[in-house]
Amino acid sequence: MFENYYLQKGKEASAMLRAQTVMKYTSNMGDYYYNVGVQDLTAGLDFIQDIEKDNPVFFLSSNLLSSETNELLF
Repeated sequence: MFENYYLQKGKEASAMLRAQTVMKYTSNMGDYYYNVGVQDLTAGLDFIQDIEKDNPVFFLSSNLLSSETNELLF
């Protein structure tokens, strides 16, 4: 979703909008499953979870656990 491991100062909003737009329109093409990579977490866990809630896309990961429950996040 993001081009770098960090959000460029002053370009955070546009990078997040781009990621949201990509997810919105690719989800219109059918069921999409995405593996969560390091760059996908650039804007934080809440951001990626909100995208999953707002769009019919699914994120997969076998190694990202909640620090509170020790359960898989995706």
